[in-house]
Amino acid sequence: MDHTQEWQSLCDAVDALHRTVSRTRSVHVNDEGARGQARAAAQLYMRNARPLLSNAAIDDETIGRLDVAFQELLRLASSRNVTDAYQKRLRIIRRLAPTISAALELKAGEHRSHEALTSSDKQIIQTLERTVPSAALSYRQALADLSDAGRVSFRGSGTELREALREVLDHLAPDREVMAMDGFKLEKDRQKPTMRQKVMHILKARGRSKTAMGSPSEAVEMVEGLTGNLARSVYNHGSLSTHVHSTHQDVARLKRYVDVVLLDILEL
Repeated sequence: MDHTQEWQSLCDAVDALHRTVSRTRSVHVNDEGARGQARAAAQLYMRNARPLLSNAAIDDETIGRLDVAFQELLRLASSRNVTDAYQKRLRIIRRLAPTISAALELKAGEHRSHEALTSSDKQIIQTLERTVPSAALSYRQALADLSDAGRVSFRGSGTELREALREVLDHLAPDREVMAMDGFKLEKDRQKPTMRQKVMHILKARGRSKTAMGSPSEAVEMVEGLTGNLARSVYNHGSLSTHVHSTHQDVARLKRYVDVVLLDILEL
């Protein structure tokens, strides 16, 4: 069982206890079954869930409040105690639970994303973090999306990849520098250089032959085409799973073309 599942098991136990206590009409919780639920939830927290929290960037104050609330639940369950006391502790736990859930999901996503990185991914990220940090963030977000088994939309992921590439090209080939080159002409209906023209400018400045420019130039055209298709894509509610699988594949293809360009122009 992974960390998020362990936490969810605890949340399920707390919700079940909350339902039981909410049905209690007496001043005190006398039912041994309810008290057993409280003990089980507290033990689940202390033995399984509590060790997870320190590694999930959860602040000490939040952890401390949870510690006290579950310790109090365990104490309440040891003898006959008032229903309101149970409800007070459960309100604290249920109010804090969504924050904990989100932090654990984020940590799990970072772990999955790190495991999925290839050597090329790591090279690109490290280089972008030094040169164009905002592009590194977009690239890392797209990788995290692709490794997220629960994600149901990838159109934004495609945009993140395109933006990462665009920012790198703007950094290496500013518009004014490209437009100042002898013989430069804007493409039809364009007011500034295209990504393809920027790639050609960068490679030409490095003395690359036209033949050698072909692969990254063609890859940029594929990036533009795939990004456009993703932006226009809509799904049929009757076949959502097919749509998700298809767009995931499209973004994975898009990443391969973005990688071709980045590895070349970053000289990796």
